[in-house]
Amino acid sequence: MLHHLLHRMPRRGLIIEAFRLVEAARMMEQHNPIGMGAVTEFDGLFRVSFRSMVESLIKSVSDWPEDDGRRQIEDLISLLESLTESMLTSWLAHSQTLRLSSLELVSDEKSWGRLVAFIRRYGDPLFTQNFLKLSNIRAILHQGVSRWIDSILESNEEIRWTTLFEHLEGGNLDRIEAERWLSLVFESILDHHAEFLDYNSTTTQSDRGDLIYMFHDFLRLRVRYDRVAWNLKPVLWAHEALVRSRLEAAAEVWRASLAERISQKADIYVDKLRSLQREYAMRMPTVADRILERFVQPMSIDRMRALVATATLDAEANRQSQAFEQLEKEVSLLTQHPTGVGIDLPTWLAALEEEIDMVGKFQNGNEIDVILLITVPIRRLGHGELESQLNVVRRQGRTSPYLG
Repeated sequence: MLHHLLHRMPRRGLIIEAFRLVEAARMMEQHNPIGMGAVTEFDGLFRVSFRSMVESLIKSVSDWPEDDGRRQIEDLISLLESLTESMLTSWLAHSQTLRLSSLELVSDEKSWGRLVAFIRRYGDPLFTQNFLKLSNIRAILHQGVSRWIDSILESNEEIRWTTLFEHLEGGNLDRIEAERWLSLVFESILDHHAEFLDYNSTTTQSDRGDLIYMFHDFLRLRVRYDRVAWNLKPVLWAHEALVRSRLEAAAEVWRASLAERISQKADIYVDKLRSLQREYAMRMPTVADRILERFVQPMSIDRMRALVATATLDAEANRQSQAFEQLEKEVSLLTQHPTGVGIDLPTWLAALEEEIDMVGKFQNGNEIDVILLITVPIRRLGHGELESQLNVVRRQGRTSPYLG
């Protein structure tokens, strides 16, 4: 019901009501009986509502009389910025309740220093490639680290005679402290298994368990970057709506604006990446590729995806295709800078493959878009009415008791 309402309400011009319903949904999640750690549905609800708002805004502005194309673009960008900034208050408040990675628990230097000390003291021969197999980690986490420690202390396995378990048995190591760091190491590898495969296949440090903190230091940088990228999702969704509406001029302005605002922060992450690469003599391509996106590459991928449907139709009609030519140029630029270590498809290539598959299914009638079946026509709003609603949303977003 919430998905249907949040999709339909903005299309009928009820932007204020949709914003209030988004906030109500977020409040409902925060007061669930499960408490912290519950699975969230808010991401999907927010995206449905926000995309519907943006699409309605775009349709409304396209109907307004204009002095010239530039004026219409300026109006669209201004109103879209107002909407996005207002909705960001709700998104960021939600983001603060999420844990994107277990390594966010050691974001402060004090906790990080204690983890490093534990790994350097007890990491070898425990955190070896052979022991840290995915199946082994899952088995340990499934039964719980505490029960796993008990089972090892009661066994006669080779690992039983390592320094870690000798100190646990002799009382030289705090049991709770050991469980905390063991859980964090195991969970971080489970959360970032692709990066762990990269670490094992491209570094010599992976042969030594007491050096795995170097891998975690790269991961900490990746996690901090991912947090910022997560917070920017509404900005990227707005850009996606622009390119899929074929408003390339407005999309270009939107991209340039984000690149200008985020460039300094992107530079900080790139500088930190270079520093870690020098300090540890490691490259970690999966982490480096992510950092070098500089928060804006997903918008280039969205632009490419938006070209696929038109290029496909042109190909089927056997006609000259500007969309395909533009797509070819974009692909050529990305292939000049190979990414990854050959384990997984590059992100942009996987996205293109997904888009081509989806377009093919829809055009061949093999798949039905349920949203299209339940959608309602967009009621175009005039400039005054739209601006008035966005002003109310902006004020309520700033004063909402839900935002803390």
